[in-house]
This record gives sequence, C-alpha cells and structure tokens, in this order.
Amino acid sequence: MKKIFLIILCVCVYLNSEIIELKKTNNSSSQLYRDDFAMVVVDNKTKLIWQDDLGAKETVKDWYGAKEYCSALRLAKFSDWRLPTRLELFSITDDTKSFPAIKDGFKNFQSGTYVSSTTCANDTYKVWNVYFDYGHGDCEYFKTDTSYVRCVRSAK
Repeated sequence: MKKIFLIILCVCVYLNSEIIELKKTNNSSSQLYRDDFAMVVVDNKTKLIWQDDLGAKETVKDWYGAKEYCSALRLAKFSDWRLPTRLELFSITDDTKSFPAIKDGFKNFQSGTYVSSTTCANDTYKVWNVYFDYGHGDCEYFKTDTSYVRCVRSAK
C-alpha cells in the first residue's frame, strides 16, 4: 500500500512540475484562462502569462521597486517575470466594465493604479500607469510614486 501511495505521489509531483502551456482551444471567446493551482492568467491572444496571486492585489512599489520585484518573482516555477509595458497592461483592461475594468479570469486585483515599465516620452522622470477603475491610463506619475504591481512573462 505504501508503494502505491508513493508512486501516486511521484506522479502527482511530476505532473505539477510541468511548465504551464497555452491551452489549445478552438473557441476564440476563451482568450484568457486562469490556472488556479499556478495562480496565473494565460492570455492566448497576446501569448502572455500574468501573475494573479495575492501579490498582484497587495504589492505596492515605486517604478524602481516594481522592476526589482518582478525580476525577483518566482511564481508557477518561472523566474523570468518582468514589469509589463503600458500596452500589455491595457490589453487586460475591459472598457465595458468599471471598478474594476479588468477582463474576466483575474481573481486578485485592485481598482487602483498599476505601474508599467514604459517611461514617458516627454519626461523620463515619469512613467505610464494604467487605472483599473475605468481602464484608462496616463503619464502623470513620477518613477518614485507608488502604485500596484502586476508582473508578466512571455509564454514560450
């Protein structure tokens, strides 16, 4: 009985150690799906994997700290997380909703401001932020101002 349990345990560990792959689907309406075990959201359209653990809801940092936080993040057996660009952040907004204006599939979020990696063209001391209250953004925050952080990685 112990051997059977050990074998089952080894198989479970092996299956859980597999790298998350994009779900193959013929249904274009399932652009996003959430992996509850890994605490990520996979976007089939943009080929991005989004952090969706409690850190995506609770972490507040300035631009410098956010970049450091994402590069140090170890989630779902991945270590290549980064701070998303403003366009990547906009890709998960849903302008048909508000408070929050985020696409279905995400569980951990705030209706507040999330920092991007994109520096403002007209003022390199400022950075683009995306507001998940109504899904808009602007380039008004200094790099030293704090905002929520949600990390992203490219699916391979």
